[in-house]
Amino acid sequence: MNIGLVVNARGKMCLVHDESFNDVPLWVGYHLDGRQIEIIFNSGATYPIDWEATDEMDSYLQKINKILLIRMEDKKPVEGYDTSLLHLRRGSAIELEDDTKDEDGDIQLFQSETHLTFAFVHPVDLRSIPELEYDVLLREFHIRQADGVRKFFFAGKRRVDVIGASHVCLANLIAQPELPAAPAGWKEQVRVPLRLIFHG
Repeated sequence: MNIGLVVNARGKMCLVHDESFNDVPLWVGYHLDGRQIEIIFNSGATYPIDWEATDEMDSYLQKINKILLIRMEDKKPVEGYDTSLLHLRRGSAIELEDDTKDEDGDIQLFQSETHLTFAFVHPVDLRSIPELEYDVLLREFHIRQADGVRKFFFAGKRRVDVIGASHVCLANLIAQPELPAAPAGWKEQVRVPLRLIFHG
């Protein structure tokens, strides 16, 4: 199998390969101590890549928390997975300083002992959102709105506990220079069902 890292035209890190893994990738680990990448699959199997990051690539990989896995055939993409990138040290996930947000850049997640709250920096019509979906295999949240399905997910290093949850809260944040550190500045808030799916 030929496999390599590239940055696409949208500035996204992509792991490109030319053969199928015959399994669903759940997340990708970047071993900081060895500067190596390892793919972790739904079955529990792993695929360590025999490659060592250069200084430039190491610096880039430390700053991101998502990576696209793309299978190519005849120089065309035929299969892809948008996965979380975890930073590992001595085999354990660690948290690096990271100010990146979800792919849309305007959804904040607040997680308490009792529920999850998704807060929109730019106000939306919360009552137009009937439910949230969570794809367990892709670890992705889906919001169904009138103009289509909006997909987003948070860094894999940030464990989001959704198993057993039946509802989540949606909120609009009050406009202010900095986001609140705790859910104390909601403009409004609604409770919607959370549905688990397993599409992969």
